[in-house]
Amino acid sequence: MNKKILTITGLAIIASLIFSSCSNSDEVSYNENKWEIAEKALVMEKELAKKAEIENGLINNSNLEGKEMWEMFSYVDFTEEEFLKAKMDKKNIALFFHADWCPACVKLEKEINKNLSIMPDDSIVFNVNYDDSTKMKKMYWVTTQTSFIFLKDWSDEFTKKVWPSVDDIKTMLMN
Repeated sequence: MNKKILTITGLAIIASLIFSSCSNSDEVSYNENKWEIAEKALVMEKELAKKAEIENGLINNSNLEGKEMWEMFSYVDFTEEEFLKAKMDKKNIALFFHADWCPACVKLEKEINKNLSIMPDDSIVFNVNYDDSTKMKKMYWVTTQTSFIFLKDWSDEFTKKVWPSVDDIKTMLMN
């Protein structure tokens, strides 16, 4: 986790140094280069994060041959920044309202982690802290932990399932 934070921080510093070193004399060129660099930094960040997960044994890398890191399935803690990135990347998104004190949540999380390799590529499940997400619970009508919200077509439409099986999660992410 600390490696990931340091890597992300390092990328942000490098990107800001590159941005600040660009000349403002040609505003159009500068802005185009700035966004190209930011896009490349985002791709590198995702690849480094996935590489760290593989190195730490969090995911099985036997099924990763020939895939770009940003194309693969991810299971991560919810942050607004990552959520917006996933929407912009048009990933299939699910929100898992999880509580560490909930035995069913812990069991389901273990099942998800055990079955990462069968989940659809270009999909992401966000682990949302049930106890700290009052606003999101109201927004998605979540009344119990183990609730999954599957967003449809990156819009405000969603499907809710409580304590789905791994196969249900896989199927919902594919739709």
